Amino acid sequence: MKDVNLINTIPLHRQYEIRRWFILSMTLLGGTLITITILQVPQLRAWYSIKKEKGNLEGSLHVFESIMDKKHELKQQEQKLRTKKTKLEQYHKDPKNPIRQMQMIITACDKTIELDGLTIQKSSFKITAACSQVEHATGFIQRLSQDKHVQNTKLVSMQQHKNNQTLHFTVHGKIKKI
Repeated sequence: MKDVNLINTIPLHRQYEIRRWFILSMTLLGGTLITITILQVPQLRAWYSIKKEKGNLEGSLHVFESIMDKKHELKQQEQKLRTKKTKLEQYHKDPKNPIRQMQMIITACDKTIELDGLTIQKSSFKITAACSQVEHATGFIQRLSQDKHVQNTKLVSMQQHKNNQTLHFTVHGKIKKI
């Protein structure tokens, strides 16, 4: 070959070698890319389906998390209620508990007596009540004094209300130790 513009040209057999090398390289590159694609497509499909499933599971996970939060909150409330219940049971079983005295006083009341106030101390009590007749008040005092835990029951005062026909009375007494 001739030199053109002072450039040495590549001989013809070298051009064929370069062309063969280029075609072989491109064929190998294309084959490699096709092989990689064939090997990666199943993995990409699996990844895509896993991603879709993960999105669905995350959606249901939010619902599950809210349910678990509610469950945890309810467990805490249950624990608090259990501790309160045990405290109340211990207090109810306590012999110094005034509930027995209050129940005794309430059972001594009948439909004719209306309790206005009740004060219970360690060894005494004070009751203010209203009734319509004196006999109702004396019957109430008798029922109180018949209880084995009550002693020295006294009618301290009795007043008639001005506007209506009700009598207000006050009773004092002592409570025996249980």
